[in-house]
Amino acid sequence: ALVTRSVSTFSRVDSFTGDTGGGSLLGSDLNPLVRLAQKLVYESMFAGIKEIVNTVPQMQEWKTGLEVDGVEEEDLADLPTFSTAPLSYATEIGEHLMTIPQQLEPFVPDEVDAPLSSPWDPRFWRSSTQSQPPPEENLYEGGGEQFARRWISAVGFGTMDLLVDTVCTIPSVEGNGPMQLATDLEYIGNVLGALGVNPTEEYAATRELLEIASDEFQAYSNKLESETQKKLARRIGAVRGMNVNV
Repeated sequence: ALVTRSVSTFSRVDSFTGDTGGGSLLGSDLNPLVRLAQKLVYESMFAGIKEIVNTVPQMQEWKTGLEVDGVEEEDLADLPTFSTAPLSYATEIGEHLMTIPQQLEPFVPDEVDAPLSSPWDPRFWRSSTQSQPPPEENLYEGGGEQFARRWISAVGFGTMDLLVDTVCTIPSVEGNGPMQLATDLEYIGNVLGALGVNPTEEYAATRELLEIASDEFQAYSNKLESETQKKLARRIGAVRGMNVNV
């Protein structure tokens, strides 16, 4: 569908003139072309992350739990909660995210070109049903610095949303699987934090719902106020094999 729209949009380039009448270029008929180009760039930057995340639902780790220093999962019941290392898929995502600034560096624009080069909103691909961070002011001030920040934010928000949706599609998470997932999300969240991207409401709630003990899950869910968090509690509860009523 994206390819079809790109052909349709670019076929109208001949109808555009170089004279915008002294007005803003973004206020002209070039808007669809600029936005389509930004969408194509975003999907290209995001493709590697999507490919990694697509492998997550069927990973064996969620079915068998974990083994710590040769001790089987069933022998860990009486041990205190432990911190695990992130799995390889999480570190691969982190490594990919950390390369984005270097990928953007050759294309940093000056302040004049920044409005055409930067996403008009780093949340432009998000659906209206997802929580929206407060709108930013002075969207196109700052030239190259703003350009990099907005593209990193776009990919960062996309990564978090994809991970939340993916976690909710895992057929079943057993044993120490929830804690492992929470560790993976924490690791990726720390990488994004280092890049200046704060966690979305859904991302933070998903990690918390994975960390909470099974026998405390319902009581914890009852305290949630946001409808977004309540919906996530039901979805994460189902993944963990619990029927959550909130």
